[in-house]
Formats: sequence, C-alpha cells, structure tokens
Amino acid sequence: MFNVVKFTVQNQFKGAPIPLYLGYSLDVSGYTSAKIRPPNSYYLFKYTLSGYGDIADIEKNVNWRLPSGTAMFIKFPSTRFIFSTPKGCDEWEGIYFEFYAEQMESIINTLIDNVGVKFALSPDSHLIRKMLAWYKQYSDGGTINIDAFEATQLVCQLIGELRESKDKKNVQHHSLVRNACTFIDDHLDQPVNVSEIANALSVTRSHLSRIFMRQFNVTIHDYIVSAKLRRVCQLLVEGKLSNEEIAYRCGYASSIQFYRQFKQRIGMSPGEFRKSPEQEEIFRSI
Repeated sequence: MFNVVKFTVQNQFKGAPIPLYLGYSLDVSGYTSAKIRPPNSYYLFKYTLSGYGDIADIEKNVNWRLPSGTAMFIKFPSTRFIFSTPKGCDEWEGIYFEFYAEQMESIINTLIDNVGVKFALSPDSHLIRKMLAWYKQYSDGGTINIDAFEATQLVCQLIGELRESKDKKNVQHHSLVRNACTFIDDHLDQPVNVSEIANALSVTRSHLSRIFMRQFNVTIHDYIVSAKLRRVCQLLVEGKLSNEEIAYRCGYASSIQFYRQFKQRIGMSPGEFRKSPEQEEIFRSI
C-alpha cells in the first residue's frame, strides 16, 4: 500500500536539489525492491514507523534489520542494495522521501560510504516531525509547495540529522569501549571474562564484542590477555615478586597457565624475559 504527496518547487535554480515525493508505505510480507525499477536514479530515505524491514548490501553480503525508529538512505534504484519485508513480519510501515540531488551527489555518497545506509532517528526529531506533519496535511490532496531555497534546506537538514545520529552513536560506542577497558584494567588481578564485563556494563556479550572489535580490531579476550601480559612484564622488570606471586596478582588460575600463556605469546619464558636486553621492545609489541 502506497500513498504519495508530490512536491512543487518554485524558483528552481541550477544545482538545487529537487524534492519529488513524500509518501506513506505499508509493505506486506514478501515485498522486495527488486521488483521496482523507476526510470531515473534518485535518493530514497525511508523511516520505519512500525513493523520492520530488511536491507541487504549485495556487494558486501551484509544485511541490516530496520525496526521502528530506524531509517535507510540509499541511491535508488540500486544494483547494490535491495530492501524487503521479510517473512515473519506481517507489515512494514514507514514514511519515505524521494529527491534528486545531482550537485550534492559526492557529499551524499561520502556519507553513505563512510557511515552506512542504516540510521537511528527519534520520532521526535525535527525532520521526522516535519515529514509526518506534511503528510498529514497534504495526504488527502494537493502538493507541498516550497521554493528552491527551502528544498536545499530540507535536503541539508536530512543529511545533517543522519550525520549527527551516527556521531551520537559513535560517542556511545566510544564510551562503552572505554568503560570496558577501564573494567579490565581494574580487574587484572582476577580471571575476568567477556560475560562478566558485559554484565557489569549492562549490555549483551555479542553487542560488546562487536563494538570492541570494530573499535580495536581485536577480540575482547585478546585484549584481556595483552593487558595481563603488559602488567606481568612490568612486575617481571621490577623483579620484586616470584613467578607464582605474579601469576596470582594477575589473575591466572595457576602458575602453569601463566607460564604457558607467557611463553606462547612472548616467545620466551618469564625467567628468560627477566634477563632479556630487549624488554622495552617486547613490552611495546604486546
């Protein structure tokens, strides 16, 4: 089910974006964009009001779910992206906005390439409230009349809010990773694991692992191992504690586990490290 409101742009000038349609869609299970082939390429923004849809990046073989409160933003039609209402979801309700923006193509493509095609927006955001108000006002007939400057402002506002939504999410992710690292550093004397860290930070293990990997390109487990080994090396250099005491202070289950992990990762025994002239270089490589 589709219902569309057209835009009329007054005093159009070269280079200004051209809003085309503001619409409401209620896609049933089994719908796919692969069946739709408009005559020209344009940009499509769709915001989920209820239900959910899926969008697939064919080139990268990646899929995203689009539940309520999320949006997609793509160039359409596309050989790269296909969106659909998956089986198991009765309906995918949303509001969408279509426009040409030839002179802004490089800016928009950079946004999509750098931060992706899925975005989270509050239904109370200025942009979504404006679109819903316009649709409610004009859905029974008439067109949305704006001038070229308002058209440019509308598209710039869309790009700005999408960029800001990603910035906010990145800040949240940075904060989560920073808190995870702090927790690890504060518990190096214990056999801490990923589930404990996730519980302490009130997030799922899978979410924490995914964000951590994206931030550091290493697993949380490997980060914990490296953090412990850096602490071990510091204590070995200080030379005040035995290997057994260091194993206990760094949260190893036994001195045997400590010895094996150290030898495997460092390439020498703790005793050999104590005598090595390359202690500083080894520490930096961990």
